[in-house]
Amino acid sequence: MSQSWTLAGAFDAGHIRGGTPGWEQELDFHQLELTGHDQQLEADYRLFREEFGLTMFRDGAWLRRTCPRPGEYDWTHLDRLAEVSQGQVFVSLCHYEWLPWISEEDVWNGRAIDAMVEYAGEVARRYRGRFAGYLPVVEIGYWTAMMTDWGRWWPSVNGRKASSWWQMYNVTGRMMIGMARAVREADPDAVIALSEPWAWHHHMPLEDQGRPFSTLLGRPDPVALREIGEDAWGGDPSLLQVVGLNFYNNWGVDAGWPLSRLFLEARKQYPDQRIVMGETGNCHFSHCNTVEAWLTLIDEQVEEANRQGARVEAVTWAPILTLGDFDWGTPAPGAWVTWSPDDPQRARTWDPEVARTVRRFTGESNVRAEAEGKASLR
Repeated sequence: MSQSWTLAGAFDAGHIRGGTPGWEQELDFHQLELTGHDQQLEADYRLFREEFGLTMFRDGAWLRRTCPRPGEYDWTHLDRLAEVSQGQVFVSLCHYEWLPWISEEDVWNGRAIDAMVEYAGEVARRYRGRFAGYLPVVEIGYWTAMMTDWGRWWPSVNGRKASSWWQMYNVTGRMMIGMARAVREADPDAVIALSEPWAWHHHMPLEDQGRPFSTLLGRPDPVALREIGEDAWGGDPSLLQVVGLNFYNNWGVDAGWPLSRLFLEARKQYPDQRIVMGETGNCHFSHCNTVEAWLTLIDEQVEEANRQGARVEAVTWAPILTLGDFDWGTPAPGAWVTWSPDDPQRARTWDPEVARTVRRFTGESNVRAEAEGKASLR
């Protein structure tokens, strides 16, 4: 039986600006710089296409590089990304990242929203038809929590919480809608996606985890009404085509919520949207699950869900290239390709056996074996 889903890969394009867990030190680094992906962009795509067989990716727009000052754009990075995209790359416009010249006052007075909306429109207009689609914001619920309740990321400083979650979401949620609408107006055919956590959790119902999807779709939100007195922010079903579900743990099995059931619940809640696994991997427990074991589990669960009508189209491994962890900025586990922080050139290393495992799920193993067989006969 053929595999019913496509394996994709994500380069982390987040900006970590804040502090370590106890604010022992400040953090301010961009994953695209730290990992060397900005310098090795073309080589990285060649590597993951040729060695791992990937044909679908997520990457990032890199706000502080592409819009360093108000109204000033440097398209060098995105021009290069568009060149290698081949229509296979979904671009995140905001991944834990504000424009670099935004002040805390701008977050609250509306200037930040206006600037981010303008930026989204400029990108979609310039690269119309070049990318597979856009994510206005990545993990907006988590990002909002890190900026507020958890006091870890700017505008929280030294553990001082900048605001409550709902006060900040009143900004980031409206910003997300505005960015999606700007993309839609600039490129009516653009595919718009979101990627949010989706896992069984006894403290966080799926309805709350899925709030950003519902916000963008313009659905009523009684909790928003209670917390801030309004839920009509301008969302609309035309602003979301792809629901991306991020899943990094299997806590729900013992509670009767395996991944297949989570997918089926998502299909019930979002009947008109395409569904993909926006992120998954063994980065939180690489000591427990090999790449092969985790991909095998995901395959079993996705196929079971699809047999029951979930229609899950793709699974995205994140990250495919080692990122800096969110606590200390040190290399995190779980990627297929890694690098050493002691090497300023960030030379890539990988296990050929892991690459062979991945190719089994990208459908490239048989193609590659056939090509190698033909070469050996020459």
